[in-house]
Amino acid sequence: MLRIATSLLLSTLLTAPACAASAADGPAAPAAGAAPGPAASATDLEYLSDFFCFAGGDEKGRVVFAFDANRGRKGTEEQAEYFAVLWVEGDGWRKLSGTGDLAGTDVSYESIPSTASFAVTGTALAGITVASPPNGLELVAQPIEIRRSSEDAGARFDTGSSRASLTLGERRFEGRVSYEFCHLPDKNPLVKTYTDLFGDGYHGVYAFVGEAATADDLRFHRSGGTLRPLVGRFAGFATRGAQTLAVTGEPAFKISNLSLGGFFRWPGRYRASWNVPAAENASPTAVAFDVRLKDRETLVNYVFGGVAVAIVDGSVTRDGVEQPAFGLALIVR
Repeated sequence: MLRIATSLLLSTLLTAPACAASAADGPAAPAAGAAPGPAASATDLEYLSDFFCFAGGDEKGRVVFAFDANRGRKGTEEQAEYFAVLWVEGDGWRKLSGTGDLAGTDVSYESIPSTASFAVTGTALAGITVASPPNGLELVAQPIEIRRSSEDAGARFDTGSSRASLTLGERRFEGRVSYEFCHLPDKNPLVKTYTDLFGDGYHGVYAFVGEAATADDLRFHRSGGTLRPLVGRFAGFATRGAQTLAVTGEPAFKISNLSLGGFFRWPGRYRASWNVPAAENASPTAVAFDVRLKDRETLVNYVFGGVAVAIVDGSVTRDGVEQPAFGLALIVR
């Protein structure tokens, strides 16, 4: 999601994000982390994305690390690109080396490629490690539990989460990782521009809830435009132990716009609430969150819109029990 979002406005027009909907019929979508089928012709376009967002903490503070591995195919030609961001409490956003186009790398479309800057071993569903010696970091994620899957015209979008740890220098952070898998048949945002996909924008929250060492998850988005058939207008989940408290229907969602970005305003606060249907003879579970956005990092600003990441800090309430929440926001306006 991250890398493609930053390319949306570079050509003034919105281009497809990592989880854009496919408008054309395509082959059966693969399961999360699975390779697609063989190419049907030399002119086929196809795209895969694995997005990981870690949020956690140690005794000294909190951290956010997001890593987006994008692969595309145009006929027999293959492309790959990394996008990553890192925020450390007390230091803010840190520049990472080794991201961008992986031209000249031995690209394997079916799996996440490794480079000298980012060595990737394992898979999302079996457990994955992303090690970056030049940046002094290593993410180790336990097998991802897929909590929501959707398909549209051959495209597939899965979201999930798991326990994870991030080693950064001599520090080790415990926390949670949110995961998104996207497969697009007949599209490849790495080589082609697509327009009119976002409508009124994208607002995504990827956070851990409670204490980092024993945390639960919060993953939520509101998306507009032609993304809706695939990813949904509203989608996401909170967890409570082994329970997945999925967003259902249309939750109450409010954006407080506080910061002027040009002829638009960046959000300063997100609030949402929904009820999870209960089993027979039980009461529904009420879920709500209230997070403020801080330390925004503007990735693209072209006066009438923009793409940014920010830190979210606030709370999640489940059946009246409130706990702290902390993580990343991805914003497309």
